[in-house]
Amino acid sequence: YGGRLFDEGKPHDLMLVLGEEAKRYGNGIRDPKEGSDETEPDDVGRRPVFENLFAWSKYSKEIAGRLEKLQNSFYPDVKFFVIDPDGNCRDLDSAREVLLRGDYPAENHPNHECLTVMRKVLTEKSKIRILMGGRFHHDDKSEDKLPGILEEAWMAVKAGKPLYIAGGFGGVSRVIAERLGLTDKTWLSREPLNKKASEVLDELEEYWKKGGQERTGLNDEDLGLLATTSRPSIIMRLVLKGQEAVKMASDNKATEK
Repeated sequence: YGGRLFDEGKPHDLMLVLGEEAKRYGNGIRDPKEGSDETEPDDVGRRPVFENLFAWSKYSKEIAGRLEKLQNSFYPDVKFFVIDPDGNCRDLDSAREVLLRGDYPAENHPNHECLTVMRKVLTEKSKIRILMGGRFHHDDKSEDKLPGILEEAWMAVKAGKPLYIAGGFGGVSRVIAERLGLTDKTWLSREPLNKKASEVLDELEEYWKKGGQERTGLNDEDLGLLATTSRPSIIMRLVLKGQEAVKMASDNKATEK
């Protein structure tokens, strides 16, 4: 996940929601319910359930301390990484060291550039893209820059990664779902987007028509549910169902050859 950390006490911080879900999932594996056949994997305690990539422009001494505290509280299920302006993926110890050295002065590395670098790394590290929420406008509201979630979707499509659109959290993800016909149109569809964003939506619609839906492994009913739910458990069930279907189809094609 590529998300930022909001001010302490501010509600609806999706990073914290996902961290709590990861912790709950990890606890369930380490301490299965009575009578369950589940066994503890050998790598539990070493391999995190959830990794969060943090853009350098959102990183500071204050944020460093909060991330370390959160990582400790969610241990071993959550791990944070900071992506520096050169695209290096740093753990929190390495990131703090670089920050204190002053290798990347903020004035030389604009926020939008750091976010784009982070999203490129996120795309490279991911096999699929799940879209949730997203603001309608880029920070500087310029006509040639994309809203973050839309840029992530565009990068994923360019890299050939399947898109799973969870529109129940609203935002740009909901607009994409509506544009692709996955759910009924709402007032969000009338939210004005800049020229670049409109062009990318056109590209996403074309991608969807030319095999994008098939790459998810889900049928119309499943995609419609995914586009409207805000329950993490349902989202993950549908994504896993789709990935299993894609793998099965791939295995069948390999057998036929």
